[in-house]
Amino acid sequence: MSGNDSAQAPDPNPTVVRLDPADRRIEPGTETTIDAIVQRIADDGVGVYDLTVTVDGPATIEEATVGGNPNESLTTTEINEAGTEVHANAVSATVDGAGRESILSLSIRGEEDGDGHATVSVDVRTLGTQAGDTYDIQKEIGADVLVRPRGRGRE
Repeated sequence: MSGNDSAQAPDPNPTVVRLDPADRRIEPGTETTIDAIVQRIADDGVGVYDLTVTVDGPATIEEATVGGNPNESLTTTEINEAGTEVHANAVSATVDGAGRESILSLSIRGEEDGDGHATVSVDVRTLGTQAGDTYDIQKEIGADVLVRPRGRGRE
């Protein structure tokens, strides 16, 4: 296959990017971590990525850290003013191809008067190796975090 030929046979084990929250329930005013995990990547790993994570509900993004020690001068991580969206773009990362690897780690905080589900979604624009080969991402899996005061019932 030539370097410009993008036609590939369907992958029986497609690459997946999913959000993995440390806690699925938090109290208002507290934080939890959510990792953007890449699964089923080649031994070449991940060298470049461009993604956006959005929070809809009673929580905000407080901090975002890129994974794989990318080149800092070629990396951007921007959280919007409302704390509802983060865009991360990294080049020259070294994310190993073995197992589950985090390309972005977020800290989200439940709103002080929050009571309900915060839906967190991921949109991956680019995911590729350092050699420039791109992955065919067939699943982007978000997460829900319940923000609920202690003592309140479960939904």
